[in-house]
Amino acid sequence: MFEHLADHWAIMVTGPQRAGTRICAKMIAHDTGHDFIPEEEFSTDSLNQFYLKTQRPNPWVAQAPCLSPYAHEIALRDAGLLVVFMRRPIEEILLSQERINWEWEFTELMRYWPRKKFARAAQAKYDFWDETQYGLIASQALEIHYKSLEGHELWIKK
Repeated sequence: MFEHLADHWAIMVTGPQRAGTRICAKMIAHDTGHDFIPEEEFSTDSLNQFYLKTQRPNPWVAQAPCLSPYAHEIALRDAGLLVVFMRRPIEEILLSQERINWEWEFTELMRYWPRKKFARAAQAKYDFWDETQYGLIASQALEIHYKSLEGHELWIKK
C-alpha cells in the first residue's frame, strides 16, 4: 500500500491525536522497510528530542501528532522530509478520545492559542493545516484518510 513512499528517507506522520497517526506510521514503516519512531521516543512533543532521534543512519517514519503545529517548519528545514497528515472525521476522533479517556485536549489546543481558543484541538489542527501549513509545504505533503488504511494487512478490525 505504501511501498511507493520508500524513496523518501524521512517521513513524519502527524495530524490530530486519535486520527490514526500511529497505525499509519507503522504501516508505512512496514511497507517501506524504514525504521519506525513512535512519539514516546522523543517525549511526544519535544522538537529538540525529535531532531536528535531522527539523526540516524537508516530511513525512518516518525509518528508525531503533538508536533503537528510545527510540521511546516520541520519540512521547510528539511527539504527531503515528507509530511503525512492524517484525516479522520472529528466525530470519530472525539469518540476515540472518550473511549480511552484522553485528557490532553486543553494542552493540544493551547498549541494553537489564541487562534482557536474555542475550537476542539482536532478542528484547530485541521484548520491550521488547511489555512496555512499545507500551502507552505504542498510539494512535501501527503494527506491520508483513516478509512483508507482498512485494506492494509496490519489493520485490525474492531
